[in-house]
Amino acid sequence: MMALPLNCAGSELILKELKKSRPRTRIFDPEGKRMALPEGTGGKLDPALAEETAARLRALKAGLSPEAVEALAREVINRVVQRAGYGRSDVGLGPLPEDIDRLAFALIDGNQQAGQVFIEDLRSSGISVEDVMLDYLAAAARRLGDWWNEDHISFMDVTLGTARIYGILRVLDSEPATRARKTGRSALFMSVPGEQHTLGVRMAADVFRRRGWEIELLIGRSHDELLEAAGASSHIIIGVSAGGMHSLVSLARLVLALRIHRPDASILISGSLVEEAAESVSHLSPDGVAPDLERAVEVLDALWERHAIAGS
Repeated sequence: MMALPLNCAGSELILKELKKSRPRTRIFDPEGKRMALPEGTGGKLDPALAEETAARLRALKAGLSPEAVEALAREVINRVVQRAGYGRSDVGLGPLPEDIDRLAFALIDGNQQAGQVFIEDLRSSGISVEDVMLDYLAAAARRLGDWWNEDHISFMDVTLGTARIYGILRVLDSEPATRARKTGRSALFMSVPGEQHTLGVRMAADVFRRRGWEIELLIGRSHDELLEAAGASSHIIIGVSAGGMHSLVSLARLVLALRIHRPDASILISGSLVEEAAESVSHLSPDGVAPDLERAVEVLDALWERHAIAGS
């Protein structure tokens, strides 16, 4: 990682230093300007979807305490790095540190599409989605975290950057991935960490089992335990239950982590929080919401049919 000037007034000073070196990817010229690509190259992201997802996350954070926002920002950084399995043995084959610095700054640039453009150019040059996540986004997330910890960038910078990383990931994850899945109707149900009101999710699990569904129910588990179970699971639908406003931050942190950890899964949010904090829940972009059991049956049936059609 290049040395950052201490006590700098802003990112322009650091960016000026970054422009002195040319990245191996040759996406930028020596002046730091984006290079033209040949006609017909692919790799285009959906900028509307990426920005909408990032905007929703920023809107959610706007209604939370600074401590909660920091927890969500760190969750995104940590999960992106963890998903990529950071620290491969072939690190010498990855991008130069200057490439990662440029991407990190693009993610907090005043131009909301700067990071998307960088990723589009990587994809256009033939770099796979997996390598974009492994070699670039994960490293940029960790770089932002390091700069934040060292007070080189502001709290607002890292909040913006993590929201944009999350938005780009949601677009990249729209490309199909392979995972062995169950053939019969099944789902993973869980209550958010620390939730004491679990009668509803227990009753829902029982009703769905009576309807022929295979339901795995997780109650009283920690955040990390829930993610570990979801990662090892072959269930393609994950139902998350939250009992009220007291669970909003835990729910948000869990859903963000699940989106990064299990991008192939559909997420249903249920419980009284769906109505108590409808706007905040919508900012999490769940695949379905269910304030009651009757609605949960309708939504899960529809989600299963969608996956069945997509897999046929």
